[in-house]
Amino acid sequence: MKAAGNLIPTGGLRPHTIRTLIGLLISCGIRPGEAVRLKCTDVDLNENVLTISNSKGWYQRIVPISASTVDELGKYRLRRIEINSVNTAGVFFEFDNKQALTIRSADHAFKVLRETTGITSTLNGRLPRLYDLRHTFVCQRVLAWYKEDEDINTKVTQLSRYLGHKKVSDTYWYITAIPELMSIAAEKFAKYSNKGGAL
Repeated sequence: MKAAGNLIPTGGLRPHTIRTLIGLLISCGIRPGEAVRLKCTDVDLNENVLTISNSKGWYQRIVPISASTVDELGKYRLRRIEINSVNTAGVFFEFDNKQALTIRSADHAFKVLRETTGITSTLNGRLPRLYDLRHTFVCQRVLAWYKEDEDINTKVTQLSRYLGHKKVSDTYWYITAIPELMSIAAEKFAKYSNKGGAL
């Protein structure tokens, strides 16, 4: 996030746009393409919701966002208005030239951030992508529910709808075997075995 704040032009809108975009993806797990297509009217900072339209087979879905996310989006909106007083494109995320942020320009900025911060580790030969923040969001959410001893099956169904998945199996695909989740799974299986197959 610090590196994003140092993007060129340092006094312009681009650093704020990319930093806010990354924060939004981390905090609510929407798709990068959904984020860059947000219109100003899709971002309701009074009701704490985003309206996601025409994405992956859904006509529309409402995504609640946290108070801290609302606060950051509000700060960004003020900064955007300060730099681009007239929003001709009607989009929420803009660059200094009043052009809309695109997925291509967002991916390029993320590539620059990888290089700037020295992130070179790969998974299956692939460097981290903006889209991977969606996977991270899902894993962290499930991990938190496990720690809170929530009913995961019920919660994953809700999460699936929140993410805009048509099938809950699509959501399970995001739950990669991170060490923390594997540790919890092993612990639960041990309890299951010790009780003769009853949790």
